[in-house]
Amino acid sequence: MAKMKLDFNEKAFRREIEKQTRGALQDETRKMQREMDQFTSQHAGLPVEQIKPALKQMWERDGGSLTDPELTEYAEIISEGGQINFQLGDYRW
Repeated sequence: MAKMKLDFNEKAFRREIEKQTRGALQDETRKMQREMDQFTSQHAGLPVEQIKPALKQMWERDGGSLTDPELTEYAEIISEGGQINFQLGDYRW
């Protein structure tokens, strides 16, 4: 049986995975921002108690969750015509 030696450059592998992961996270952040912008434009000026269930439903659709204080805070911003911005932070894997 022939033996084969495999050299593995872990550093290069990690760099490539991080590059691919960052690209996917940036894509998801842009998608979420588009959805939130559309939601905000449709719900601006509505009462907070009307926005909260719709915002909760939108958030949970993709597996997310918000606490009631977070829902209230975001609904108040939307009700007042403000904007919620998503920003990709630092991450380590």
